[in-house]
This record gives sequence, structure tokens and C-alpha cells, in this order.
Amino acid sequence: MLTALSFSCESEAHSTNSYPLYFVPFRKNAKDLTLENLAWSKAVSLSDRCYADTEAESIEQYNELILASIKEILPIIQKDTNELILDNLTPEQIANINAIKNLTI
Repeated sequence: MLTALSFSCESEAHSTNSYPLYFVPFRKNAKDLTLENLAWSKAVSLSDRCYADTEAESIEQYNELILASIKEILPIIQKDTNELILDNLTPEQIANINAIKNLTI
């Protein structure tokens, strides 16, 4: 069993015969295609990335990630707009603040 303290993708790759869980590039000076010639310090978990077969699919995934980020940040921004002191703001700035307060996704 792997724990957060003893986790090593290199030891996991050597000890299991299952499908790969990581993308690991080869070292610059790799002589053959063995596990010892992989750059384990650059290993990336496959679940940390999004993969697409077509450009349309990649655009869709990109937009989903951006919208998820906006949904996460928008409530914080809307809450912070309530903290503003409106005395010295221009009418344009006030209009922008009101637009942010009314924004929904």
C-alpha cells in the first residue's frame, strides 16, 4: 500500500504489472528503452492531465476548465465587491461593480 509519506511512482512502476499510471519521459542520454532510463523526477500522473483526440474535443475541455475556474472564483469576487467604499469611484467603475454583482454562470 502506498501512503502520502512513502509514495514513489518509480517503485510503484517496478512493483506492479498493470497499466501505466504515469507519463515519464526518457532521460536525455537514454541508451535503451528500460525503466532505468526514464526521468522519474519528471513523472506526471495521467489523472493530472486532460487528453483529447481532436481539436474540437480539446477546445471543449479547455472551455470547461476555464468555466470551472470562473465558477470557483466568482463568488469570492462578488463578496469582495461588497467590501468596496464607493465614495471615490467613477460612474464607470460603479457600473462595472454592479455588472460583477449581477453576473451568473
